Amino acid sequence: ERNCVSEGAGWSQVLRERSSEDARIVAVDLEPIEPIDGVAILRGDITTRATSDDIVAALGNELADLVVCDGAPEVTGLHDLDEYVHAQLLRAAIEICRTAR
Repeated sequence: ERNCVSEGAGWSQVLRERSSEDARIVAVDLEPIEPIDGVAILRGDITTRATSDDIVAALGNELADLVVCDGAPEVTGLHDLDEYVHAQLLRAAIEICRTAR
């Protein structure tokens, strides 16, 4: 069994097609995602504690084996700010790997 988390529908479909039937796959996005068989769909911001808790719960309170993050912030044109916000998205994705109860 593998636990996978992805942002957005595209990677979730790939993970579902290439993973074993017992793999738990959780997709998270700020925007609505169409249902995908065998994928838990969450709408939320991965940088918030509430969404992180929802992801961990969807994984059965187990660690994720794989996190696929293609998240990108809204670009402001201010390079340093955009880079900082992007780093926060990546940090949040990494923290999901460490957050199990």
